[in-house]
Amino acid sequence: MAPSSGNSIGISPVPPQLVDAVWSDILPLLRDALDVSENEVSAEYVRQACLNEEWDLWIVTRGSELTGFVTLEPLFSIKGFWINIAFAGFGKDLAAVNACMTRIEEVGSLTGACGVKYISADRRFGSFAKRKGYRERYREYVKEF
Repeated sequence: MAPSSGNSIGISPVPPQLVDAVWSDILPLLRDALDVSENEVSAEYVRQACLNEEWDLWIVTRGSELTGFVTLEPLFSIKGFWINIAFAGFGKDLAAVNACMTRIEEVGSLTGACGVKYISADRRFGSFAKRKGYRERYREYVKEF
């Protein structure tokens, strides 16, 4: 984890070999994210995607306290690749959400990504999107049997 002092926000990619070392810490936040997504996948699916380097896991800290996480997935299209935020979970620290989202945009720009995309029911992510010039593309319609 990147060194942090006091109340500074740290955003750290987690190498695949260290995913299990932080897993129990992010699991409560992931369960909330999975509940909101109506459990389309399991926590074990997310863990395996991070271990297998299909997704990147980043953790967000304030001082020594974990405040959130994101899983990032490359999505390839005819335009190039996009950074998709597959799952994210945060406590009540809005500054941590904003810092993490800003860092994702910076990394995306530096790596030549087409952009960043995500689906979220969390109003904090919608607020960030509106302030930062994201456009809404889809609405999901679901009929279950």
